[in-house]
Amino acid sequence: MPALARLLGTDCNTLLCFKDELSNSEIAVLLNKMQACLQEKGLQEGYEYIAQKLREYPSCEALAYYAALLLEGALMYQTEERQEEFLFYRKEIERLYEFAAKSKQTEIKDQALASMVEKKIQDHHWEQAEKLLEQMTQPPKSFGANKKQLQAKLYMEKKEYAQAAKLLEEELIGQTLHIDAILLTLMKIALKEECLKDAQEIASIHDEVQQLLGFRIEQPRLAQFSLACEQKDGAACIRLLSEILQSFEQISQVKDKALYRHLQTKQAPEDFVTQLKKMFLRTLTCAPETKFLCEIPEVQAMIEKNS
Repeated sequence: MPALARLLGTDCNTLLCFKDELSNSEIAVLLNKMQACLQEKGLQEGYEYIAQKLREYPSCEALAYYAALLLEGALMYQTEERQEEFLFYRKEIERLYEFAAKSKQTEIKDQALASMVEKKIQDHHWEQAEKLLEQMTQPPKSFGANKKQLQAKLYMEKKEYAQAAKLLEEELIGQTLHIDAILLTLMKIALKEECLKDAQEIASIHDEVQQLLGFRIEQPRLAQFSLACEQKDGAACIRLLSEILQSFEQISQVKDKALYRHLQTKQAPEDFVTQLKKMFLRTLTCAPETKFLCEIPEVQAMIEKNS
């Protein structure tokens, strides 16, 4: 037992007392604590806390997957000056994704595989990405086989309308994120093909869809901003960035939307908008296509004002 404990980086008490399964609510509580530790104490202490919790629940693939997402998000805001340390965290994140990708839970397995595929594509490891894609669960091909939609129909037959609506509202948010990613990628493809007019039209469609579906920002300009960044159009970027920052002030709760009236949302912290602005502006220094903005005085002023 002591030898096994040393191998796993834990102690005998933990080995004897760990809990096999965690409920979704227990996982959510742990993730909130992990995120708070990362924000308050920084990446190193945050990682140590996450590693400790993962040792306590070594068989929970879902916790490992979401912990990897938290670490990846925290790593985005770190500079790569300390290359050895940066590579260590990247390997740890990859290890957690690989563990989660073996999950018997299809959703966790596919999400972990998707994260790994994204990384392989970024690194130009095409064959490895193809092999990982083959491991993902294929969606049902037969019409009407969507489990959530069938469950909603069942709720309706039982006159449990609120349950049916809540299920479909959650599905709509998920599909909106899916459509968002598709439209942004189609816009980038049109640019690569030098079809500027088509790229502009797709960007407009993206922003209209987001606004019609009442998703997050009252007056979305994210696709137009992405298009301007791809074209290195500094003037357009400054104008759209200003509009996006102003639109954050108008964010409303999801439950205030007719489409999502059955969803329960937590009350946003008082500094939610301020933190959202900071996070959005920080991403400008991380993504290769937006780094040029940090050299523009007007953008530098926006970052300093909201830092």
